[in-house]
Order: sequence, then structure tokens, then C-alpha cells
Amino acid sequence: MSSTTTIVLRTLKQRPTGNQGRRIALRVAVVIAALLVWHLFSLTALGRSGDVPSPIVAFERLFELWGTAVYWNAVATTMTSWGLGLLVSVIVGVPLGLIIGSNAKIEVSVRLIVDFLRTIPSIAFLPLALLMFGVDLRTPVILIFLAAVWPLLIQSTYAASQIDPVLKQVRRSFHLSWWQYIRFQFAPSALPFITTGLRIAATICLLTAIAVELLSGAPGVGSQLQGALIVSQSATLYAYVLTAGVLGILINVLLVWLQRVLIWWHPSVRGDAR
Repeated sequence: MSSTTTIVLRTLKQRPTGNQGRRIALRVAVVIAALLVWHLFSLTALGRSGDVPSPIVAFERLFELWGTAVYWNAVATTMTSWGLGLLVSVIVGVPLGLIIGSNAKIEVSVRLIVDFLRTIPSIAFLPLALLMFGVDLRTPVILIFLAAVWPLLIQSTYAASQIDPVLKQVRRSFHLSWWQYIRFQFAPSALPFITTGLRIAATICLLTAIAVELLSGAPGVGSQLQGALIVSQSATLYAYVLTAGVLGILINVLLVWLQRVLIWWHPSVRGDAR
């Protein structure tokens, strides 16, 4: 075994469990503190007047909802909208951003249009989407796409524009094929930008999906929030709010894991491991 391989294996085996344990303990302490503040606020006059349930009541209601088909259908519908919207955003935003970023003239030409369109909230198109498609799955998917495509497009544009010209000279000098160039030169430089855009877009997708369901009445977690709000079921309302938060955490954990798999060699990922 070569000395370089030995060094790499030693580096991979090193696990600074002390720092990691402190980080986990700090995060747990913050969650406990937030729950304590929530509980204390529910006991105050302002909390009682606002019909704010305690965390215990909210979690009890959440556990009750877990045994109902309505709850899981709402979660499944929201995640379906989220997944389809994110998929369409990736299919459109990433290739288009790479094309724009690979040509400086195209990037300068479309910069004003992109900067203008990405400032328009996708929720502003909700009345138009309802007129065209009604309360249908297409409505949240289209609005999710209009909200989430921009971070992917912008990050992909940066990814293509920051490629070192020396890498292109290396490709020509060594007569690399396009596949070899993409695999060994382009992808390692572009993936950190694209995965960052993916994490941002995934969060935007979930927020937009729930907002569209809440405002339009389309099936999902948002419509359940709206129903609980109308009939003043505060415990059910907070149970679905907790559900939205848990979905966001699970999505973020999944994308962090995917990022570590795809760009395990990048300093930002290796820094997270420390």
C-alpha cells in the first residue's frame, strides 16, 4: 500500500466525535429551549387569547392524525407536487443555465430578463393558474416551477461561467473526448454550484407548494391548514405546521446526504465532516 493511500485512509477514518457530539448537544438544547418558550407562551394571557396550544397538545394531535388516511393523503399530495415541481425546475433550469453561462454574450444578453423575472413572486400568478387549470395538480406544479427554477438557473450559470480556461486548453492538449471533459473537468467544477442551487430550490418548492394549497384550496397540507384555520381547530393547525417543518427537515437531510455523496471531495463537504 502506497504512502498516499495510507494517508487518505487515515484521514477518512478520523472521526472527531468530540466536536460532533457538542454540535448535536447544542442543536438538541436549542430545540428544547424553543419548545420551552412555546410552552411558556401558551400559558400567558396573549397565548390563551390567541388560542395557542402547548407543545404537548400539538404533538398529541399530531400523533392522532398519523392514524388517519386524510393526513397521509395530504402529505403524499404535497410531496407529489414538490417532487414534480422540483423535477421540472431541474430539467429546465440546469441545462438552460449551463448554456447561458458557457457563452458570455448570451449571459450579458439575458441577464436583465432573468433579473426581472426572478423578482416576480410566483404566487402572483396564482389567479391566472386557477383560471387556466382550476384546482388541479398542475396549478401547484407550475407555480412551484416558476419559483424554484431561478436559483437552479443562476447557480448553473455561475457553474458554467467560472470554468477555468486552462481546463479547456488541457482538454485540447490531451485530446479528451466530450464525455471525459464533462466527467473529469466540467462536473467537478460545476457540481458544487448546482447542488447548492438544488438545496435552495427544494426549500422554495416546499414553501410554494404549501402556500399554493393554502390559498387555492388545492389538496395537500396547505388545504388542511386552511380547513383547521376556518373551524378554529388550533391543535390540528399546529400539528400540520409541525408536519411542514418535519418535511422541510427531512428534505434538507436528504439533500445534504446527496451532496456529500456527489461532491464528497469538496472542501465545503469535508469541512462539514469536521
